Amino acid sequence: MSGPQCAHNPPTLDPASGAGHVQQLGGLNTYVTGDQDSKLAVILLADAFGWEVPKLRKLADKVAASGFLVVVPDFYYGDQFTREKAGPGWVETHPPDRGCEDAKNIIAALKSKCPKLELQVFAGEVQAQCHSGLHHGGGKARLCARCRSAPFASIERKLDEANSFQRPGEMMHQWQRAALHGRGMVAVRLAKYDCIEAAVVLHPGPITVEEINEVKTPIAILGAEIDHIAPPEMIKRLADVLSSKPEARN
Repeated sequence: MSGPQCAHNPPTLDPASGAGHVQQLGGLNTYVTGDQDSKLAVILLADAFGWEVPKLRKLADKVAASGFLVVVPDFYYGDQFTREKAGPGWVETHPPDRGCEDAKNIIAALKSKCPKLELQVFAGEVQAQCHSGLHHGGGKARLCARCRSAPFASIERKLDEANSFQRPGEMMHQWQRAALHGRGMVAVRLAKYDCIEAAVVLHPGPITVEEINEVKTPIAILGAEIDHIAPPEMIKRLADVLSSKPEARN
C-alpha cells in the first residue's frame, strides 16, 4: 500500500539478476527480456527502489514467458530511492512529468523497431498480498478481490484480444509507492493520450479528481483496503468520475 511502510525492508539490488539483458532504449538503460520479434510489448515501471530489484526482473521474465517483449527502463537514472535520500529533495528530482516524457520516448523507440507493435505498460507491487480496488471499463466499476492476480488476468485477455486493437496500447499496473515517488501519476498522465489502450494503477496515492477528469482510456485503480493515502472511499470517488466518461470505456 502507499505510505511510510513502503520504505521498510528495502530490496537488495542485483544488476545481474534476470534472464534478460541490458541495453539502451529511448535514451535510458533498460532491462529487456522476451521475444525480440514479438508484436506485443510490456513496459514495467519500477517502484522507488528502481529497475535492478530481482523480484521486478523475475516478474518481467514471467510476463515475457507469455509471449511479450518486456522492458524495464531505469526511469531514475541510477538515482533510485534509499533511506539516506528520504525527504522532499529526492521526490522533486523525479517528477511525474519527467517520467511521462521518458515513457513516451521508450514507446517511440519500441514503435520505431516495429510500427505495428502493441504496447502494454505493466507495473505493480511484487509484495502485494490481498487488496481491493475498482476497475472501470465499459461504463462499469467492479471489485477486484486480489490485485496481485488482476494484472496477469488482464495480460492474458490482451493476448487473446490483440488482433482487435485499433491503436498501440498500454496496460499500466503501477507499483507505486506514493509516499516516495510519483510513478502512479506517470500512469495516470499517460492515460490522457490516445497512444495508450488501457491503464492500471496499483497503490494509487494522492490522485485527484482533476487528473482523472483528463483520462481518455480505460483505467483500473487498485488500492489496499487499509491504505490511508488512497482509501477505498477515494477510489470509489474516482470510479464515479470515470463512469461518466464515455471516452474512457473499453
